[in-house]
Amino acid sequence: EEDELEQLDLIEELLEKQKLMYFRCKLSKDEDAMLVAENMRESLRQMGMPRGATVEQMFDNLKGSIRKLKETLDNQSGLRQRRFSKL
Repeated sequence: EEDELEQLDLIEELLEKQKLMYFRCKLSKDEDAMLVAENMRESLRQMGMPRGATVEQMFDNLKGSIRKLKETLDNQSGLRQRRFSKL
């Protein structure tokens, strides 16, 4: 479980960096940066982003999903530890 939690931490960190990069690109007047932002929007649409949802909302939803997964792993780990302590 420790490896799984570490992987989720890395994914969460990556999402935060991508969200920041998107925000910076979105605000930029640079043509390449605007293209990066548009490509990110299009990629999220292709992955099922609902109409009307913003990219920022999608990143927040993904981060919330990761937090729930981490909580589930923590809870499972706690249950296993309690079972072993009874033996």
